[in-house]
Amino acid sequence: MTEALCAQAGFSVWAGLGVALVPCPHAAAPTGGPSYLQVTDVAAARHLGTDWLTPRTLPPNSTRFLDHVRAHPEAVAEQEILA
Repeated sequence: MTEALCAQAGFSVWAGLGVALVPCPHAAAPTGGPSYLQVTDVAAARHLGTDWLTPRTLPPNSTRFLDHVRAHPEAVAEQEILA
């Protein structure tokens, strides 16, 4: 999948190079790390899901996260695209 997306973006991946598609780093990310190249206009999508054991009580933060995603799925998806 990564090689196909890179090809759509107009560059190729060399064997052993270690390319990964990741979200943009935050402005506060440390400098001197990996190099980033913005990849745009490629047909990429991902599906996110959550699983948990139904008899288990989730921690409060997990419950708030799930409540938020359930209440605002379109907003959550849009934030991911714009981030």
